[in-house]
Amino acid sequence: MSVSEDIRALAREGLKVAEIARQLGIRYQHAYNVLKQSPAPSLTAPDGQGKASLDLTNALVLVSCVSQKLSRPAPAQLLYRSEWFLKVRKLVESQKADWLILSALHGVVVPDAEIAPYEKTLNAAGVIERRAWAETTLQQLGPYLIGRQRIVIFAGQRYREFLLPALNGGGYEVDVPMANLRIGEQLAWLAARS
Repeated sequence: MSVSEDIRALAREGLKVAEIARQLGIRYQHAYNVLKQSPAPSLTAPDGQGKASLDLTNALVLVSCVSQKLSRPAPAQLLYRSEWFLKVRKLVESQKADWLILSALHGVVVPDAEIAPYEKTLNAAGVIERRAWAETTLQQLGPYLIGRQRIVIFAGQRYREFLLPALNGGGYEVDVPMANLRIGEQLAWLAARS
């Protein structure tokens, strides 16, 4: 078996990226890069009604901000208006999961916090700015992580890249259900679970 196949096999056994890297004697980043290029797993089997499900019980869900926003201040959960955000919000709220928004401007935002519209994205930010954002965001997340074991992230690569290693290194089980899906595939994935 190749190293990439070994990485995928260990991931299927439920090992975290940091543990996979340690067991195989490779760099964390290599294991992470192999896994992010793997097809996104279906986290749970279809439910009795033929819909695929995702169990968010006891998970803290992190959802990234989006560029489509209302033109006036509003609670964060209502400010972001893209089809993707609305579908993720519906999925999270249908399971009554605890969730937070990852904002490129504000870091961590609770869903009912009123904020004004803004034009900022990590997709256009340089690596130094993204790393600084992740450090600040991790500090803000601290109180919300107390007593948590599992974190589910709905966010693009630029929002996850420095959060994932820190969270995995902190002993959290981190799931990124749509990690390798393009936007159309993500919308279909979400539609299958709503």
